[in-house]
Amino acid sequence: MEPQIIDYYHEMPHGIHVIDKMNEELSDLQKKYDELEEKYDALESRNKMPQIIFNSIEERNEKHIPMLNKIKEICNHWVEYQLGFFYDWGFGAISMVRRPDVIGCINTELNKIIKDEYWSYKISHESIRGLSEGLRGREMPQWNKIYNSLTKDDIKEILYDHIEIYIYDHVYSEYTYGNDDY
Repeated sequence: MEPQIIDYYHEMPHGIHVIDKMNEELSDLQKKYDELEEKYDALESRNKMPQIIFNSIEERNEKHIPMLNKIKEICNHWVEYQLGFFYDWGFGAISMVRRPDVIGCINTELNKIIKDEYWSYKISHESIRGLSEGLRGREMPQWNKIYNSLTKDDIKEILYDHIEIYIYDHVYSEYTYGNDDY
């Protein structure tokens, strides 16, 4: 910048005020960026599954076998008493019919191990989603053939196996045993 005549009468040249103003704007933007980065980090850490630590496989089995047995019991109970809803809505009926509450049972049992209500809730709902989207009941083409070819035991097995596999894939992957230094 070229010096101007007006600069002779002021302590600082005219261009310095522009630079100061730009520095203030940069400082404000940097503060906003830091705030947003903190919020992003907080949200990102919330989306990360908590790590579950057991001292041994025996300890894990001691907690997981009763959990899976309880989930299986509720699944069997649901199929026994809600089969009419299954015909109409397929596995989507699980989220509509709350007696017995399969999703609530999964949530409660997972929370005993994960000890994080957000993740227990998320996993319990996601564990059913694949089934309810895949086998949708009467709105599905060829539903009568599928429904009539399944026994109650087949439906129980499909429901429980899907939930168990989902839990293995999404929860067991976060287990560690003892103080693992790797």
